[in-house]
Amino acid sequence: MILIPFRSLGNLSFGDSRERIRASFGEPQTESRDSMQDLQFEYPEFVARFHEVGGLVEVSANLSTITINDQVVPFSELSAFIRQSDNEAFESLGFLISPNLGFSFDSCCPNWVTVFSTERAQIWLAYRSA
Repeated sequence: MILIPFRSLGNLSFGDSRERIRASFGEPQTESRDSMQDLQFEYPEFVARFHEVGGLVEVSANLSTITINDQVVPFSELSAFIRQSDNEAFESLGFLISPNLGFSFDSCCPNWVTVFSTERAQIWLAYRSA
């Protein structure tokens, strides 16, 4: 799946409405609130998170590979890729976070990557001091 940092992951674009996600992917298996009270749509291979007053702000997806800047990166090589590509990357609370590429992952959750919008980046950056 292609990641365009801070813009999209595959057919999911940040800012997309709940209605657009439903129209494109059908009804979610589960609809709930996360710990930040964002609405979550859970599908088999991804979770879409929406800000209370806006559109899509974050997506967690099950990806064995991800394409970033025209480079196909297997999940098993993601840590090395981030460390080579983003000198601002840092680890916190079990996550490796790439503020310049707009995503994070936990190596304990194989193949799951979380990508985030510009608006959500500030929340992830706060983990730097955690």
